Amino acid sequence: MIHEELQKLEKLSVQVSKKVEALTAENERLTARLAELEAQVQEQEVALDHFKNKIKISNIVEHRP
Repeated sequence: MIHEELQKLEKLSVQVSKKVEALTAENERLTARLAELEAQVQEQEVALDHFKNKIKISNIVEHRP
């Protein structure tokens, strides 16, 4: 009886270990993807700021006496 319980616990331990490994791998993948997306957002924000500056300069030039 104790032997059977130990086998069940060992089996559960193996399953938990596999799940932890899978979740760790998924977490690493998602962390890398998040970093990529954050970099893209940063690049787009910079491009947007440059575009806004071009518009401001264009408006200043248009309204020059």
